[in-house]
Amino acid sequence: MAEQPLNTYRGNCHCGMFVYEVDLPGISSVSECNCSLCSKRGYLWVYPSSPGQFRVVKGDEDALTSYAFSSTHYKFCPHCGTGVLSRTPTAPPHLAIGINAHAIQELDTWSVERQPYVLELFDGAAMGSNYEHPRYTGSLPAEEIGGSRIHSGSCHCGRVQVALSSKPIDETFPEPVVECKCSICERNAYIWVSPLGVHVILHGNGEDIGRYLCSRRVMAKTFCKTCGVPLTNMPVELPEEERQALSDEDQKGYAMIKLMHPVNVRVLEGIDLKKLKIMRLTAGLDLQPVYVNP
Repeated sequence: MAEQPLNTYRGNCHCGMFVYEVDLPGISSVSECNCSLCSKRGYLWVYPSSPGQFRVVKGDEDALTSYAFSSTHYKFCPHCGTGVLSRTPTAPPHLAIGINAHAIQELDTWSVERQPYVLELFDGAAMGSNYEHPRYTGSLPAEEIGGSRIHSGSCHCGRVQVALSSKPIDETFPEPVVECKCSICERNAYIWVSPLGVHVILHGNGEDIGRYLCSRRVMAKTFCKTCGVPLTNMPVELPEEERQALSDEDQKGYAMIKLMHPVNVRVLEGIDLKKLKIMRLTAGLDLQPVYVNP
């Protein structure tokens, strides 16, 4: 059988610190792993068949943060948290380097086929068979009026945790559950719920929590600096002079944003994503300033 022709794809972390090119057949399908880490991160994988098909264009792979789980090292940008690639020295050569498809420029991950990750009939969920979801150890948020339950979760390593008071997050959940197509949400595969900030607690030592500002820089995407798992979208307190410089419309928008603290549903324990009514929105692509791929 003739070999498929290769296309050169370009990808990058969101802040542009790390840029690469990879030669692959036209991407019509990706591998979706169900292991505990990939489920929290929403990773989608494609695999160059040889090491020479992957090239660093900008930055240094050694400058990425590496998180080891099972026999794989998962690498993400320490500044913006974008998961970029993985390396598995014990895997066959054609699976030794994994590229996170979410970070490939101009790739529509909503339209490609998602295939279960299979490595010699090995179920991804069996990776790290001793993995236990970290128990939430922080304080509890204020309860919603009219009744609610506490949902808790964490990053993969457990250093950063989150608790959310809300209606049960299942097929009966009355509020929007959103998957956004903007440049940062695509790269980190967020699935958002957007409760008021009083109903959310982000728990962990400050030095363990990464905060990435982008676009209008009024919300900080939080992630664990050790394992890279993205957790919430935390409002930022703007200095007085910056608030005064906002237009009347933007000031109203900022006043609303300050009240919210969106949570990435992927990190919450016991949530069945298949049961959720997830809305896919593309409006984020039009946010100003428009994101430009490096």
